[in-house]
Amino acid sequence: MKSQMDVKVTAGLAIIIFGLMAVFKGSDFSKDLVSLISSAISWTVIVRLLFVKWAWKWKLFKILERLHKVPNLEGKWKGQFNSTGNSNTPSDRLNGKVEVEICQPDIHTIKVVRKSDESTSRSFGEMFEVSDDGLIHFTYSYVSEPKATVRDRSPISYGTVRLVLSRTPALALEGNYWTDQKTTGTYNLKKTK
Repeated sequence: MKSQMDVKVTAGLAIIIFGLMAVFKGSDFSKDLVSLISSAISWTVIVRLLFVKWAWKWKLFKILERLHKVPNLEGKWKGQFNSTGNSNTPSDRLNGKVEVEICQPDIHTIKVVRKSDESTSRSFGEMFEVSDDGLIHFTYSYVSEPKATVRDRSPISYGTVRLVLSRTPALALEGNYWTDQKTTGTYNLKKTK
């Protein structure tokens, strides 16, 4: 679905740029049609690259989020987690504070890193989904790599997180996670920077 929207937006942009260039060229643009088409394609690539890499994050283009459905979540997030744990989980590790950093180098890429005193988790397979009721869901899988000193009770593990984005009163992510260690839990995060 997202790639279909990309194609439509890029084609529309190319047509608009071609039309503007043809208008400014004047009535004799048919003589330089090949040149006009190649210029329109070049400008479309440049504008699209600028938008995909940087401009989509600018407040000026915030209104376009309704089209591309990718919120800017980049920054540091802090909050709470609660876990069901398993037989190896110490009771003081069943809930607590969590810090997450989200990086979005472009509109198509988002990475999540969660660090604790015992492990680092890195995301893969990230995606946004807009439900029929308009809620934005952010889902990703991750690999958690504990320090060697705690791997006897906390081995390398994989999990998935599904969060819902809310914007009021402040930007927040809330949702659930589950792991291959047969643990589940919740996250409640607020953007700090």
